[in-house]
Amino acid sequence: MPFRLWVFFLLGVSYQGMISAQPLQPSALPEPLSLEYALSLAEQHHPDLLAAKLDIEQSLAVRQELEAASSLSASLNGRARWLGLPNTDGTTEDHALGISIKKPLYDFGVSEQKEQAATLYEASSKLIYQSKLENRRQDIMRRYFDVLLADLEFFRENERMAGAFIRWDRARKRQSLGLSDDLEILKLERIYQKVRKDRYTTQGMQRVTRARLALALNRPGMLPSTLSKPALPQLERKVPDVELMQAWARQHNPTLRALQKRYQAAQAKLEAARSGSGLKLDAEVGVASYTMQPASRDDWRVGINFNYPLYSGGRDDAKVAKALTEKYKSKNNFNRAVMDIEQAILEVWTKLGSLKIEREEMLVLNDYQGLNLDHTRIIYEQGLQTSLGTSMVEVTNAEWMLAKTEYQMAVLWLQLEGLIGLPFESFPQQEKKQGQ
Repeated sequence: MPFRLWVFFLLGVSYQGMISAQPLQPSALPEPLSLEYALSLAEQHHPDLLAAKLDIEQSLAVRQELEAASSLSASLNGRARWLGLPNTDGTTEDHALGISIKKPLYDFGVSEQKEQAATLYEASSKLIYQSKLENRRQDIMRRYFDVLLADLEFFRENERMAGAFIRWDRARKRQSLGLSDDLEILKLERIYQKVRKDRYTTQGMQRVTRARLALALNRPGMLPSTLSKPALPQLERKVPDVELMQAWARQHNPTLRALQKRYQAAQAKLEAARSGSGLKLDAEVGVASYTMQPASRDDWRVGINFNYPLYSGGRDDAKVAKALTEKYKSKNNFNRAVMDIEQAILEVWTKLGSLKIEREEMLVLNDYQGLNLDHTRIIYEQGLQTSLGTSMVEVTNAEWMLAKTEYQMAVLWLQLEGLIGLPFESFPQQEKKQGQ
């Protein structure tokens, strides 16, 4: 095949590879969208997870490269050469073809330590990915609840606007009967215009929160119309003891486990650096064939090669110092993360306790506003003067406040799940200590 055709062929293969590597068009979101379905999309293609995935692939490639370096290797060597030698007529053929097989035998454990470090780093990269995935789930849940709250807020402001308009319209009718003055009408109109502006703002937030949810689901532009209200059984759970949760986090938190493995990997790299200046042994087997056969050439060979460094000019000491620094940094990162995660658990635990009390208050408030609305409606139906519109707004506002509290609690429970590294069902249960 001519060279130009080869070039076009290779470019075509590369283009087809690029096309096949493109992610598929994401599927449309169901209507109504459920929280369970939204959370199931957390692991699909998303920029937040790309770096973690690439880190896994890179660590896997490093481990495979190190494993290959210590395994048997074979190579085919050859040449085609013509020589013009003195005192000979014409040219002399000096062709050669041979096979060489090599296998590292011993290097004071350097290869083993490097492979162990690469394996640990690969495992830590997978744990970091798991932690990033938990963050994605929390972000999706927050965005989902933001949409539900935006809808409730719009309904509240819509009722407020309707009530403000009715009061303003009644005042205008009273004015025609001489029962209302201009000042009262302007005052009520000002209130109506302000509430109307608030309603417009909340209507805009309905679209904004849906757009944010679509981005979190990696479906930009696919704004869900309706969302189903999720069941939240975790709201009835007892909050476990904070010290117990911190102890479990030290064992199961994916970030801590990842940093622990990176510390172990740094320790293995340090041992490899300390052993790097030792004796190295390789075995070699080879066969060859030549058109010219001077006495110095061999048809076959079997041997053991060794290498023992005598002086490195301080390079080995520098490698050890670098590996030691990396070990200390890894340990410090682990200790810092332990403190941050334990503090985060304490803050979530405290907030959950506060929201649990707040939820009980909101439940009572919702019951009160519901009964108050029924009472107000009875009075209204009897033709007596009453503020039915205000009562309806108060009911909707109480529902919004309860939903906001419950959604905050649900996010905090999911955050605890990520911090501890355990699902809700596996949370350790322990009776609260007296006084807590």
